Amino acid sequence: MSNKVYITPHGASQLRAELQFLWRDKRPKVTQQVSDAAALGDRSENADYIYGKRQLREIDRRIRFLDKRLDELEVVDRIPSDQSKVVFSALGFKSLPIVNLCFPSASSVKTSSI
Repeated sequence: MSNKVYITPHGASQLRAELQFLWRDKRPKVTQQVSDAAALGDRSENADYIYGKRQLREIDRRIRFLDKRLDELEVVDRIPSDQSKVVFSALGFKSLPIVNLCFPSASSVKTSSI
C-alpha cells in the first residue's frame, strides 16, 4: 500500500509556509531567548530557560513532523476523470456512486398537536 498522503496545492503551501516560519523565524528567536536566559546563571531555577527549552523541543518536534509529512505528500491539482464517484479513504479506496437523495415534502410529514 502506498504511503502517499493526498493534499491540495493550497494545503501543501500552508504546510511549507509553517515549516519555513518555524525554521527561519521562530526557532532562532527562541534559541536566542534560551541563550540569554542561560547567560544569567543558575539554569535549574531559571523559568525563562526551562520554558525556552520546552518551546525548542516543541518547535523541533513540529519541524520533524512537517518535514516527514512533506516528503509523503502527493499534491492533487486536477479534477478526477470520473466525476460520477465520490472517493472516501481510510485504509484504502472505496468508490461510491453519487445518488440523488429525496427528502420528504412538508405535506407528507405528520405532526401532532398537544
